[in-house]
Formats: sequence, C-alpha cells, structure tokens
Amino acid sequence: MIKKIFSYIWNNRIIRHLFYMLAALIGIIVAVNIFLMQYTHHGEGVRVPEIKGLKVSEISHILQKQGLHYQVIDSHYISTARPGIILEQIPRGGTSVKHSRTVYLVINSMEPQKMAIPELSDISVRQAQSLLVAYGFPTPQIEYVASPYKDLVVGVRVGGRQVAAGEKLPVTTLITLQVGAGDGQ
Repeated sequence: MIKKIFSYIWNNRIIRHLFYMLAALIGIIVAVNIFLMQYTHHGEGVRVPEIKGLKVSEISHILQKQGLHYQVIDSHYISTARPGIILEQIPRGGTSVKHSRTVYLVINSMEPQKMAIPELSDISVRQAQSLLVAYGFPTPQIEYVASPYKDLVVGVRVGGRQVAAGEKLPVTTLITLQVGAGDGQ
C-alpha cells in the first residue's frame, strides 16, 4: 500500500516538480546562509576599549591596536570636566564589533560655545532675562540706572564695558542688564 502511494506521488508530474522546487529552495537558502556567514565574518569581532575620560590624542594608538577607527561627532562644554576629554563613545566600551569599524566620540570642548547677544534694549527686564537664559547664558545681574521708564532695559554691560547686540560672547559670561529705575527723569 505504501509502495503504491509513493509510486503515485513519484509518477505525478506536479507533485514531483513541487518536490524539486522545495529541494532547490532549501539548497538556495543553505547556500546563501553559508555565503553570508563567510562574507560578514559572522562570530568574529573585537572588543571596543573603554576610552571615556581620556583625551583624543591618547586614544588613537589604543584603537589602532584593536583595528578600529574613531570620529569626533559632537562636542559639549562642561566646566567641571577637563577640556578635550571624551564624554561619550558609541558603541560603548566592552561591546563587540567587527574589525575596521568606527567609534564615534563626543568630547568636552576646549572653550564654551559663543552666542550672539540678542537685541535687549527697549524690552522689559523679565523678557530680557528669559531671552538670555534661553540662549544659554546664566541669569543676568541687574543694575538700576536713571531712566523715566521703570524695568525697561536701557543697556547691556559685561565686565564694565558696553556690549552691542550681535556681539558674540561665551555662554558662561555673566551679563549685567542696565534697567531703568523709573524715577521720572
């Protein structure tokens, strides 16, 4: 009985061709899998060293020894950290990656970012403070000067000198707003 069923299946052209297609499909999948494992070097890799806290000049020989490259993609300024050190690395230290990959770095800038001072004259002191803080500057000091308009910004000073709108200053600069006292003069 089993021999008769097997003979019927084998002699039926449609079923036999479906069997051939299934065998060819399995063969193609196995061949592609073997090729991809060889081509992508599956299972091979190097460990990314932990380089956070080091300077960029110190890491090039460490990464070259592992067969890795690096690229600085961003910088931030953190006043409490040493200038030029690595703040973040992608991928993280200890991760396994392929040979010749790139490690992306975020470093601490050598100096703070510079921003242009916005036009602050003839606006309220509250609006000027909010604008400066939004730009990243610390909360400004206020110096009251003789003016007929109370709480209206008359001028901007940094370290005793007058500053014009558009002048670029480090975002850590302490700015003094000269504000009208409203004494009617």
